[in-house]
Amino acid sequence: MVEPIASTLRALVEREHARTLICYDPNIRLNVEPDLARWRDMLQWMLPRTHLPGSHR
Repeated sequence: MVEPIASTLRALVEREHARTLICYDPNIRLNVEPDLARWRDMLQWMLPRTHLPGSHR
């Protein structure tokens, strides 16, 4: 959620998600970014590119 890490993470995940296992723990911290809409947008973008533990059930 904080630049430049946020855009770097997106670029890395976009490049690697088709060939690498991607696990994502959103670890939402409102003291870092208080806008829940930004967290929601990030989750909506990230979830289709990740593999969540237990999601195969």
